[in-house]
Amino acid sequence: MAANSSSCRRSHRAAARGAGASVTPLAAGLGLLVALPLASARLLYDPATDGVARLWACPLLQATGVPCPACGATRSFVYFAQGDTRFLDYNWMWLIIWGGLIAFLLLLLVHRLRHTPRLGRAGTAAATTLRKRTWLAVALPFALLIPAWAVALANVDAISAGIR
Repeated sequence: MAANSSSCRRSHRAAARGAGASVTPLAAGLGLLVALPLASARLLYDPATDGVARLWACPLLQATGVPCPACGATRSFVYFAQGDTRFLDYNWMWLIIWGGLIAFLLLLLVHRLRHTPRLGRAGTAAATTLRKRTWLAVALPFALLIPAWAVALANVDAISAGIR
């Protein structure tokens, strides 16, 4: 009986080590996803101009006057990290996308810690659809850029004024 209980304890410890090993990269990725954009934004803030240090200009905006889906995202992150509401004058949609990624990774982390299936019925159906219709898997990332592009187009005056 004692042999059974010690082997049972060993298997529980091994399972706990295995769960911890699979959680660690996910938790590290989540930490980087939260910290890296904010730390970068703090470094890019230029107190001399009360804005973003000039790094580069968008080639599409320079050539055509039309912003790309990412135009204004850096300045939006910088002002957000400073607690400045001017982030709303630029491409704030990337902050929402960033928040969505954080929420998704938190959800994966909770599921991994609870040892529950990650996708569920709806997620499995969506994954099956994407595998069967590869064109949809290719088109989906582009469709997800449409809201970011709409925000960039709506804020084109502030975005283009900041790079000239």
